[in-house]
Amino acid sequence: MLIELSESMGTFLGDETGNHIAEELALQVSRIYERAQHETLALLQSRPTQNVVAPVYEWMSATQLAE
Repeated sequence: MLIELSESMGTFLGDETGNHIAEELALQVSRIYERAQHETLALLQSRPTQNVVAPVYEWMSATQLAE
């Protein structure tokens, strides 16, 4: 991702400064993504798990349905 963004932004801006800006932007986006991923996982792991019990239905057997 870093290389692709750098190349596309570099051709848009057309100089070495553009390449540097694109690399910095890609690095910042990567850091934001990693931080959000870490914080999301930490939040999910900190929540207690809840046991969900499905209600038990009284189903009719095939024989009962046939009657």
